Amino acid sequence: MRFSTRTAACWLVAACALAGLGLVDLRLGEFSGDDPLRLVWAVATSAVALVAAWAGPLGVGVLSAAQVLGAAVTWWVTRHDPSTGLPFPLSATAALLGVLALLVWRGDHRWMAFVVPAAAVAIMVQPVRGDLDDLSGFRPVLGVLVLSLGVAVAVTGGLAARLTATTRARQAERARVAQRVEFARDLHDFVAHHVTGMVVRAQGAAAVADHRPELVLPALREIERAGTEAVDAMRRLVGLLRAPSDDEAPGLAEVPTLVERFRRTSGLPGALDLRGPFTDVAPMTSTAAYRVVMEALTNAHKHARDATTVDVVLHRTATHLEIHVTDNGRPAPEHRDGFGLRGLRERVAAAGGDLSAGPGPHGWAVGASLPIGARG
Repeated sequence: MRFSTRTAACWLVAACALAGLGLVDLRLGEFSGDDPLRLVWAVATSAVALVAAWAGPLGVGVLSAAQVLGAAVTWWVTRHDPSTGLPFPLSATAALLGVLALLVWRGDHRWMAFVVPAAAVAIMVQPVRGDLDDLSGFRPVLGVLVLSLGVAVAVTGGLAARLTATTRARQAERARVAQRVEFARDLHDFVAHHVTGMVVRAQGAAAVADHRPELVLPALREIERAGTEAVDAMRRLVGLLRAPSDDEAPGLAEVPTLVERFRRTSGLPGALDLRGPFTDVAPMTSTAAYRVVMEALTNAHKHARDATTVDVVLHRTATHLEIHVTDNGRPAPEHRDGFGLRGLRERVAAAGGDLSAGPGPHGWAVGASLPIGARG
């Protein structure tokens, strides 16, 4: 079991509770007499319960089986004891119930099938002393019913804890899978952004190669730079796919670099207007904002005909981050919402925002409104 302050505190409370029950047993005279068996059994079961609290699934099963075996031996030895009361002191019974709950909660399922019924029987048959005719009295029956209630509470509590842990594990796994899917989409979009710039540069170099050969070498250098950046982006995102985290993904801090790269690869003057502050923007919102700007610039690079400028505005309001990316070009007639915009709509919706994309007053416009959220 993983060590934590909460775990240590719970263990300390359990140890104090067992010690308190041991003092009650001592006060009731449970450990009086010449036979030390009851005292040894109480100390042993309490020690096993405290050790089981730190044991793994297999260890809990082994310790539970040892307790059941010890309970059977103790019951057999004391079954003809003429003294009244139960063969196990309060502390021993509490320790048995505690280990039963631990077994149901964290025990290996292969041990649970055999040890849980045996442990339940070992606890419930305590009032059965001597012959089975002893059950004809009221007190033995009442004792069995009370201990059965204790077993039911222990098993129910263990099952509730096990189901809660299983549910949390499944939710965490679903969240990890969903996050990896998002980063896979990011990988597609980032690489498409870089490759688009390389293709445009290559086309431009081919167009001017005959009459302006001096422009070919600078274009090749830009293509080389874009290729290097694409490789770096792929390496970074593949690393994030292994251990994804929105805090590590590109965000608002990288938007100026993104716009500057767009200026170099497209040859268009990209104007960036930041109206912050953005320091308290949630990581998920920051990443989604970066994606909006990147997809809008990529589409402007690919589809905006005769564009002379692209404007990027990020405006922080009291509760939202407003993003506007506009160009003054003519959209290509065949331009439709592609996979990039579809994935972007899903990403923005997942962050609790809205996305719009379509013809603007002087060209194509992409807008998004994202809640600021809270940085954890």
